Amino acid sequence: MTREFELTVIVKPSASQEQQKQIQQKVRTFIEQSGGVVLHQLNLGRRNLSYEIAKESRAIYLFWDFLSDGKIVSEIERFCRYDDFVVKFLTVQAAEQVDPALRQAAHGEDRKKFEQYFGVSLGADGDVVAAAPAPVVPVIPVAAPVAAAAASAS
Repeated sequence: MTREFELTVIVKPSASQEQQKQIQQKVRTFIEQSGGVVLHQLNLGRRNLSYEIAKESRAIYLFWDFLSDGKIVSEIERFCRYDDFVVKFLTVQAAEQVDPALRQAAHGEDRKKFEQYFGVSLGADGDVVAAAPAPVVPVIPVAAPVAAAAASAS
């Protein structure tokens, strides 16, 4: 039975591009040697953390979406646990029974949704090519509604 998994790995910001590539290649090798299929492999780059981890407020996010029978997950997590540059990791089972042929056919559509959700543009190798500009938030004057409410109250 084939299942779909999502793996997110948070890497120390001091990791070089080469070290990031080594982590990506090692995880991909684990998946493919176990008979799994990598649907997405993305390097989302440096992002702010919600809270400090190991005295760092920024980290590098790596993401995989893959199909597997699930036996390799413990091996991948063991690698992440002992790698010096991996700070945190999380593996989630996204779907229970997946038809690999249908899931691979939907790969392109998923990539567009992913780019839209995270506001990034991805290259062919899954690395972030460009981040979308921050959305412009209109400034609403606070004093105007308060002054209007005070005028109507008197």
